[in-house]
Amino acid sequence: MVVAAQNARARYTNYLAQQKEEQEAEKRNKKRKEETDAIHELEGKHKRLKTDVSSLLSTSKELYEKCEKSGELPLVMKASALRRRAEEKQQEVEVLDREIAEHLLTTKQ
Repeated sequence: MVVAAQNARARYTNYLAQQKEEQEAEKRNKKRKEETDAIHELEGKHKRLKTDVSSLLSTSKELYEKCEKSGELPLVMKASALRRRAEEKQQEVEVLDREIAEHLLTTKQ
């Protein structure tokens, strides 16, 4: 009878240890998934910003060329404003690059 109780207790202890390991594994997987989701979100934002930068720069270039042909000075101001905005967005892209690198380091650990 004592042996049966000891065996039952050992099985129950093993069961509890297994449940605890499963919960910890689930928690790790959830954290990893959150990190990868954050990385994908940042990469999407990065891609959109890069597209915006290239679009702003091409529009700015077109305005400069149009100004050269027509001699309209307000076009220069518009082109300069677009170029400044492109530079700001480029700085945002660089910040995102660093954030993505940090998240990737966190995920690898």
